[in-house]
Amino acid sequence: MESVGELKEENARLREELQRYKDLVENLPDAVQSVDGEGNILFVNNRACELFGYTRDELLAMKIDDIY
Repeated sequence: MESVGELKEENARLREELQRYKDLVENLPDAVQSVDGEGNILFVNNRACELFGYTRDELLAMKIDDIY
């Protein structure tokens, strides 16, 4: 069984790893979008906003068919 200290260290490590992933995806030179089975946009990165000419909030309120 892990100690509280070990769990806190693992939690901190996972948070750092998640932040690196977020930074990587947000700053890719390509547009990245995540869409559910109904076509709702769930996630867009900065490049997608620039490329499509919408704010993140606007894109998240759209369906993927609205931009393609």
